[in-house]
Amino acid sequence: MTMLFTLSKLDLRRLLCLLLMVTGVKLTRNTYREELLLLVSFDGFRWDYLERDLTPTLNDLAKHGSRGGYIINPFATKTLPSHFTTVTGLYEESHGLVGTKMYDPVLNETFHRNNTSIEWWSQTGQEPIWITNQRQGGSSAVIEYPGMDVSFGGMRPDYEYSHFSYSVPFDKRSDFAVSLLANGSINFAAIYFHEPDLTGHQHGPDSFEMNDTLKLCDNTVKHLMKELKKVNLLHEVNIIFTSDHGMISVDKSRTIYAENYLNDTIYPHFTTEDNPVLSIWPRKESHVEPLYQSLKSAPHVTVYKKDEIPDGYHYKNNIRVAPIVAVADEGWMLVAKNWDPWQLSYKGNHGFNNSLNSMFGFFIAHGPAFKKGGLVDSFPSVDIYPLMCHILDIKPNSNNGTMAIVSMLLRTSPSSWKVLVLGLTCVLLTGCFLVAVKLLFRQIRSQKMDVYHRLHMNDETNSQVF
Repeated sequence: MTMLFTLSKLDLRRLLCLLLMVTGVKLTRNTYREELLLLVSFDGFRWDYLERDLTPTLNDLAKHGSRGGYIINPFATKTLPSHFTTVTGLYEESHGLVGTKMYDPVLNETFHRNNTSIEWWSQTGQEPIWITNQRQGGSSAVIEYPGMDVSFGGMRPDYEYSHFSYSVPFDKRSDFAVSLLANGSINFAAIYFHEPDLTGHQHGPDSFEMNDTLKLCDNTVKHLMKELKKVNLLHEVNIIFTSDHGMISVDKSRTIYAENYLNDTIYPHFTTEDNPVLSIWPRKESHVEPLYQSLKSAPHVTVYKKDEIPDGYHYKNNIRVAPIVAVADEGWMLVAKNWDPWQLSYKGNHGFNNSLNSMFGFFIAHGPAFKKGGLVDSFPSVDIYPLMCHILDIKPNSNNGTMAIVSMLLRTSPSSWKVLVLGLTCVLLTGCFLVAVKLLFRQIRSQKMDVYHRLHMNDETNSQVF
């Protein structure tokens, strides 16, 4: 009869704990307890902001933890789709959130950020990591992170803090997560901070105001670490600090108005504006070519027909991507017409080609799962998802990420501890088997000796009788 069984990471750790106890190895508090994970995202935190000597706490964590040189976020480098990529491991063409503003020809609706309809957020049945964690026995908290107020398959986060609002103080967001980790209510939390993105838009990435905001972000991290230390979790919680995109300086004088270049006789049915990305939806298929040719005459703009979008963007294979997509050159703005005074007042913007240095995010990881001084050059943000699933010991959903690079930031490779546990298990079972065999042979020998003894005594008795 064959016995089939599976062991979770937690089961294997407990087995390892037992084996180490048998061998007399000293145990630490964290030997077999479930891993805790905190995902912290600073919107618009460009990777090289860390080089301004304004973020001592983050730089110290990078020194004593692990760091990626920079993060390559997906195209288009916008807040909503990029954040959803981080928690699903899917490129934008795969998860369907192809912009902060977008149109779906099947739903015949236009999407804006505050739309919580599941049809928009789960185009192909995908779900964020906080839901997957709960489905597999964990408990999650989501604080201001995009998508927290959406119901995926009838499930929402076990704990959520408010609806998205700039008014919620940063320290309060951290305190909420720490309190839940401290009392054992959750094993995973995702926190979103809307800075330094807001300051980047209003004042530009190179402004004095940005320097002050970077200090604010670093103080936010300092407060978080201080609160974790108070509840004795500083060395037990794994924390990933990251961002969704970078930022580049822009100015109203460098604005392209698409209506000045579109064919006057064949104007598009409508446009979806996500400056600096402009999506054009023609009235008829026959209108695609003339509109495409017209817009190609615009300076500082790269225009694609849908099938021309580079494969490396991982963007074109979705029905929500328009037949014509135009992207402004770095540092320029692109709008359909002069109608949005808020965007035209920008001093900084993002959404450009994700291969540009100015669009890269940052990555710092700290905690028991990560190496001290671990460093890799760069990796795509889709890789953060399988890394988080590994730490939480949950089975990831289908995703575009890989552990090839991020595994080098871990104290042990994703399978080494399993090999160790299974190896020790085999040694223990082999030892038990040999001991059992030895005891069995000793018992058989003892029984034979006992029989021989009885026969010998009978012989002596019989000889005395006769």
